[in-house]
Amino acid sequence: VGSIDNIETIGKSPLIVETISDLEDIAETESFFRRLGSSVSMSMSNSNDGRTSDMSNDANVPTEKPSEPAGSNGDDEEKNEDTPVPAPTTFTDTPTTKQKCNLDSDKRRDALFTEISAISPQANLSDSSTAHGAATKWILEGDPMELCPDDEGLVQRYAAAVLYYATDGNGWRECFSNDGNCGEGESSYSGKKQWLSGSSECDWAGLQCNLIGEITTIELHDNNLGGTVPMEVGAFLVASTIELHENNIQGEMPASVCDNIVPLGELSVLSSDCGGEDPLIECPCCTRCY
Repeated sequence: VGSIDNIETIGKSPLIVETISDLEDIAETESFFRRLGSSVSMSMSNSNDGRTSDMSNDANVPTEKPSEPAGSNGDDEEKNEDTPVPAPTTFTDTPTTKQKCNLDSDKRRDALFTEISAISPQANLSDSSTAHGAATKWILEGDPMELCPDDEGLVQRYAAAVLYYATDGNGWRECFSNDGNCGEGESSYSGKKQWLSGSSECDWAGLQCNLIGEITTIELHDNNLGGTVPMEVGAFLVASTIELHENNIQGEMPASVCDNIVPLGELSVLSSDCGGEDPLIECPCCTRCY
């Protein structure tokens, strides 16, 4: 009993009471932190589960690219930033010289003179007051065909032009160079073209050609031809017929033409106004004189 009383007395001691109170506080504090730790753990677990669920859901949702303005391309913009933009091209008008036959005008003229001089005196080619000069100028500047020095038909076309100018072609009755009615109606040259036109000389009124384009026939009778017969007519080496009668041609028939009479050449018919007491033209080689 004494011991129990001593214990009770000790238990009521202020020091003991304070110590017990502190221990109770410590126990309560420890219990509090235990509960707090458990609560925090549960909260973190729930939070992690929520994030995992969100991430899982996000994985199933297609990701949308941010929209870009119409007409733009992000990749292109990145490339364009690195790619230099060429400077705009500027065009300037530079004077050019029109060339024909890949030759300038002087070289073409000189080359044409060389070819033409095979049948005409070169000294006459630059004088436009002569038939040779007028024909040369037409070949150089007026002929729509714009022939080159190496064209096979150059000499023949030139010779035909000389015949036109030498016989006062602008005064012909039909099919002169500006005759818009050539070959129409009751024309003697039905279906043919006026002289010095852009068509082949084989299509000109009164001319006929063989299959390779060589003049074989000249029929210009009764068409008011004047002037003289030029020696360039002798360049029609395969011509078999030349009819120039019933016109006003004067002078002499050139020797170059007479040299083509058979049997020396192909010319079997050559007619002119070489007949009568006062012939307009002297032509000892003509096969027909009117």
